[in-house]
Amino acid sequence: MDDRAILPGASPLLKTPEYVDMYGVNQPFQTRSFKTTSETESNSFEKTSSSGSVSIAVSSSSSKHASASAGGWGVEGEVSGSKNESNSNETGMSHENRSESETKKKTSTAFMFEYVMMPMRSFRVPYTSMRLSEDAKDSIMKVTTERRAKDFLITYGTHIPCGLQTLGGVFTRKIFMQTDEQVTSTAIYASAGFTMTSERSKTVSGEASASGSKFGVTVSASAGFENSSKSGISMVSNSSSESGKKDAKTKAFYTMTISSLGPNATTTDAFYEKLSTNTGSWAIIDRGNLDQVRPVWELVEDEMLGGEISTNRENRSKREVQIRRAISLMRSVW
Repeated sequence: MDDRAILPGASPLLKTPEYVDMYGVNQPFQTRSFKTTSETESNSFEKTSSSGSVSIAVSSSSSKHASASAGGWGVEGEVSGSKNESNSNETGMSHENRSESETKKKTSTAFMFEYVMMPMRSFRVPYTSMRLSEDAKDSIMKVTTERRAKDFLITYGTHIPCGLQTLGGVFTRKIFMQTDEQVTSTAIYASAGFTMTSERSKTVSGEASASGSKFGVTVSASAGFENSSKSGISMVSNSSSESGKKDAKTKAFYTMTISSLGPNATTTDAFYEKLSTNTGSWAIIDRGNLDQVRPVWELVEDEMLGGEISTNRENRSKREVQIRRAISLMRSVW
C-alpha cells in the first residue's frame, strides 16, 4: 500500500473483548496550539486528532523522515522505536526551533488550531484476549489476490493498538485564513490569533454527531463528533520597510470551525460538563503510540493457525494454505 500506511479499519476487526484492563488517567489535561501555512500539514494534524490519537498528531507532526506513515491518522511516524515528544505548548510546524527566515516567509494562507484534551480514564485490551470477529475470519478466507488483500486492510485496518488507550474528549478550534495577497507568516498568524480570540466568546450553532469503530473497538453510540463553523472577513498587516508602507493592510477571509470529539458541544463549558457527568459521552481520544501497535496478520497467524502449523507442505490443509496465502498477500501489499 502507498507509503506503508497504518490504517484504522472501518469495520470491527475484533470481537468485543471479555476482559479489559481499566486504569486511571494516564495523561495530563492538555491545552495546546498548532499552526502552519501548509494545507497538507493542517489536514494531517486534523485527521490524526479527530480519529483518536492526539499524542501521535503532536509527536509526529514534525517528523519528516519516517519509515511508515499513519495513513488513517494522517501523519508520519516510526512504527517502532523512540517517540518524539514535545513539552511545548505550541507544537508541530510552529515549534520554536523554526528559523526566523521561515517564520517571516511570505504566504497567503494560514491554519491555526487550539485544542483541549481532557482524559477521563484509560484502558488496555491484552493481546492474549483479542479474538477476530467472525466477519473478519470469513473475509480472510477470501483473500486470494493483492486487490482483495488491500480491500481487507482498508476494511479492517492494518494494525492493532496494544498499549494504553485513553477515553475522554477533545475540543478543537480551527481557523483557516486566506489573504488577497502574500504577507509574512508572522502577520497572518497574528491576525488569525486575534480573530480566534475574538470569536471564542461567541456561540456558534449547528450539530452533527457520529459514532463508529476504529481498530476493532466499538465507540459508544452516545459519543459523537460535534462540528460547527463561521466565516468572516478580517484585515492583516502588510507593512513593508522596503516599500515604506508601514500601515498597509490587506483583506483576509477566514473560516472558524469548532469541533468536539466525545461529547456533543460547541462551547468549552458544555464540553467539560458533559464529560464530567456522562460517561456515555466519552470517546477514544488516544490509541497509544506507533511503537505500540502490531500488524493484523500477526493476530491472524496466532489465532487462525495456532496448532495447525505444519512444516511439511504436503500435509498442510486447504484451510492452512489459504490462511498462509492471505498473510503473505497482506504483508506484500502493505
